[in-house]
Amino acid sequence: MTESCLDLLRRETRGAHEATEALFAPFMTQPAAHLDMFLATHLLAFEAMRDARIGAELSEEAQCLPDMIARLRKDCDLRMLHLPEAPVLPPLPSAAVAYLVIGSRLGTEVIRRKLVAGGSDQPLPCYFAPQDTGPAWQALRARLTALPAASAEAIDICAAARTGFDAFVRADALLRAHPQARPLATQPAAPQLRPTSRIDAPGDRHTHDTKPATQES
Repeated sequence: MTESCLDLLRRETRGAHEATEALFAPFMTQPAAHLDMFLATHLLAFEAMRDARIGAELSEEAQCLPDMIARLRKDCDLRMLHLPEAPVLPPLPSAAVAYLVIGSRLGTEVIRRKLVAGGSDQPLPCYFAPQDTGPAWQALRARLTALPAASAEAIDICAAARTGFDAFVRADALLRAHPQARPLATQPAAPQLRPTSRIDAPGDRHTHDTKPATQES
């Protein structure tokens, strides 16, 4: 069977994916203590991807990235986080951005379920409001599966996806070095997070129902 672009992405980005998961491991073990860093890193990384995107978003993405950025910006503003500018990335094809963004949204849903199952004392941020991204992921999978891995387009998408994963590492480094930033990495333990049955998204829009840290295949 001919290898597809999706096969290539899974194989060639595995190391970058694992490095990103390791970056957010402290949040997964102590969510409340590392929540600010988690939100701020994602905001800067996604803003970097938005600014680096070549052309319009894919139809499969369905405005997922602008929505995620709006949620994260609202959360960071509410938490009064003073953030640096997003890192600057080389140009990224829209398919690479869609792969990272939709996968990240799926991963966020996995994290949300873990937080809900663990119980908490404070409401979850807007970023964790549930979304049904499954159809978008299935549509993107179909597009990437139809593209041969040996094609120039697939090779470009794969290289760009690795660069996109690196945006999280670069955002983390910027936050730790930013002199005006609130000391996100050294925050004292905050109150535990409390899941709610309905979480306000930007614009008071409610959504219903894996990935920067936990991307599903």
